[in-house]
Amino acid sequence: MNYSIREKQNPLNRTESQFYAVPVWNGKIELRDLAQEIAELCTLTEADVTAVLESFLSRIPPHLMRGSVICLGDFGSFRLSFRSKGSRTIEEVSSEDIHNVRIVFRARPELKHRVSRVKFTKKS
Repeated sequence: MNYSIREKQNPLNRTESQFYAVPVWNGKIELRDLAQEIAELCTLTEADVTAVLESFLSRIPPHLMRGSVICLGDFGSFRLSFRSKGSRTIEEVSSEDIHNVRIVFRARPELKHRVSRVKFTKKS
């Protein structure tokens, strides 16, 4: 993976800056690209794989909204999380206090191990 160096404000002392390595992205892989790659590895057609992936993606939000953790084997899991305003008493807590809903992905050790071998190259 490529990286470049960028000067940024020091988050601990905003009056000074520091230099940080930042990732250099190498394009995007779209669902169709993944479907084509998967189709080349198995007996399914690209259209079949695309249909399965699209169906899979359409089923994730309803399960997350019901509070399910979606476990995807050695890949990892997805779950919803949120922040909440603090209240002094139990009675004061309500759903109105909930904000910043986000999807959290937790990679499984197998996936973490596979990407831990990444090599970094400085890009000018």
